[in-house]
Amino acid sequence: IDFLTLFTYYLFLSLKEAKAQSYNFKNYTVEDGLPYIQIYAVFQDDKGYLWTGGYGGLSSFDGIKFSNYSPRQGLVNYWVTAISQDSSKNLIVGTLDGLSVFNGKKFKNYTTQNGLPNNYINSVATKDAETAIATRSGLCYLLHNKIRKDTRFTNIEITKVKSVHKDYILSTVKKILTISNDELQTLCQFSVSSDTAITFFETDKNSTLWI
Repeated sequence: IDFLTLFTYYLFLSLKEAKAQSYNFKNYTVEDGLPYIQIYAVFQDDKGYLWTGGYGGLSSFDGIKFSNYSPRQGLVNYWVTAISQDSSKNLIVGTLDGLSVFNGKKFKNYTTQNGLPNNYINSVATKDAETAIATRSGLCYLLHNKIRKDTRFTNIEITKVKSVHKDYILSTVKKILTISNDELQTLCQFSVSSDTAITFFETDKNSTLWI
């Protein structure tokens, strides 16, 4: 994404007329206060603020102005790759060089020195007070300021993790898996010799899995 597009969608439905659609776009760039031109992560918090991350740090938008955060404010690294929020309203921020937890006032940072399998964070997902962290060398969990590694994924890149209801869905290059009550199950798997590689997955409102 080369710029931030805030998208407002209006849908009008009439019983007598065909459905009509109207799209309104408002574009924001570095000239409006964004600290970067490429966005790698977008997240809306419980207050409705829009958080974005890219090469340049972390930014929040309240509908009027941008507030930007970088290592100068305590962020662990300039390059943000993933954003989520836990049940305590802390913002969880993954970067290329560690994890930051932002309580609205200050950052608390985690790296391999604190237990991360790898400092390169691909994805984060929160489930109540727990955060699952997908890295280039495995999966771990942050709970009550402590990191716990999932030894079932040692030295395996986890490309994405998502919280769905009370479960986690995660992907490696060749597998889609679920973790439910700490039990691991494979949903689908591609042959190691296959040219097929899983680069992205998503679930819709009907819990359908798209790969």
